[in-house]
Amino acid sequence: MQYHSILFPYGRPRERVSDELLRDLRIDSVLSMLSHGPDQLKYDTCYLPLTDKDSVLFRHAVFQDIMRSDLHPVFIGFQELMDSLGFMEETLKRLSMPVLRSRYLLNRMIEYKKHVLFLCDTLTRAPLQSEGLRQFASDLAEYTRSDVFQALCEDTDTLKKELEEVTYTITVRDNHIAVRKLPPDAFDEQEKTAFEKEINVFFDKFIHGRADFSPATAQNWEMNPVEEEILKALMKLFPEPFSHLDTFYRKREKFVPEELVSYHQDLGFYTVWLEYILPRQADHMGFCFPMITDRKDGIIASNCFDLILADQKRKEGQQVIRNNLILNPGEHILVLTGPNQGGKTTYARMLGQLFYLGSLGIPVPGTAVKFFLPDRIFTHFERQESQETLNGKLKDDILRIHDILEHASENSLILINEMFSSTTLQDAAWLGKEILSRIEKIGSLCLYVTFINELSSWLPGTVSLISQIGEDRKERTYQIVRDKSDGRAYARTMVQKYALTYEEISERIRSST
Repeated sequence: MQYHSILFPYGRPRERVSDELLRDLRIDSVLSMLSHGPDQLKYDTCYLPLTDKDSVLFRHAVFQDIMRSDLHPVFIGFQELMDSLGFMEETLKRLSMPVLRSRYLLNRMIEYKKHVLFLCDTLTRAPLQSEGLRQFASDLAEYTRSDVFQALCEDTDTLKKELEEVTYTITVRDNHIAVRKLPPDAFDEQEKTAFEKEINVFFDKFIHGRADFSPATAQNWEMNPVEEEILKALMKLFPEPFSHLDTFYRKREKFVPEELVSYHQDLGFYTVWLEYILPRQADHMGFCFPMITDRKDGIIASNCFDLILADQKRKEGQQVIRNNLILNPGEHILVLTGPNQGGKTTYARMLGQLFYLGSLGIPVPGTAVKFFLPDRIFTHFERQESQETLNGKLKDDILRIHDILEHASENSLILINEMFSSTTLQDAAWLGKEILSRIEKIGSLCLYVTFINELSSWLPGTVSLISQIGEDRKERTYQIVRDKSDGRAYARTMVQKYALTYEEISERIRSST
């Protein structure tokens, strides 16, 4: 069987993203919520964002094929089968009798053969649009026609038929059990029907719940000593089929080709993300496939949201606040100001998640999104003082932003959140202007979250964003909009918080006189 990657069709990225970036954007929390966890994803796929448009569009097409209502359950079934085969060795080790291990392996191979043939037939009939799944279907069809797979089918069918012809009787008398060989043609069809009716009548009270009993666990391969002795007797009475079963086990101990295992791991990336996205989409969280454009074509993000906050609201039975962003061609520096607890950090995280998840080639949170693929994403979120380096907070901020500016390019995304809060307002403003000037020269897309309002108008062409408050000037709306930053929103919030309005001050003066 051949294997063609359906994750990295044009080459695998070399550089893994930093843990710091994953923490700042809370991507690590998103990955921990995936049903099988990020460690199950081949090649650390979620830590290797793509930088070329063709690879992203390749994944979009695979996602869209798998999301079809008739194909999604088929892929889920195949993934569950392959996952269970991964634990097969553990089950085989627990089985004490060699014959049980052989029979267990035969059952799994029969199930494997059935699923592979069903998946191959389904993909052959489906009008697949993605290059990746068309190649997978072709490789799978070639595998099912191979001598190896045909021999597996023939061997399992033959052995299954031989074991079905093992017929016997058990006679229990006092403390003795007798096992006798019964010819396959011991009953004619009429006698079989009569015997089945008799058994049905006897067990009718159990079937319809008129007796207390505990049903046996499905696929329970543990045997008690009596069952083991019966099985040993059968092996003596029917040596030939059990000998064939033993030979079968030795010959077919490893029957899944490595190429199919690789396809299974690749498909796991798609199915695990869909298991995360589809239930949330059903709960009216909008996801879409972003339009990937050139760096200079502007950006559109409609009804987007932070995934972690959305999950918190979902548990509370509430809808998350959604935000928008429209950047015209040439606009690349955004300065976001506004009152504390107004959603600024969440907005920065949302933008980072949008670009990061979009670079993985998965559907992103939003109803309409257009952006470019960054070569790298840099984050500078507020940190506590470093106990390892013994740097002060200001020095640590400067060292970190210096490293970012050294490695950023015009195709990078830089997210800066509340930097230089440990220094004076004057120094923070001067440092902020220096940094924005450097970023302006580099050409990176940058969102700068700050409490310094003058930074929003420091450079021509800077996009000023503010976090709004309600008409009562107390409640946060968590809406981020394009508007001039004059600091009044924050001042009004502080005045309301500390009861410093004209009316409140006048009332206190009157009360004190």
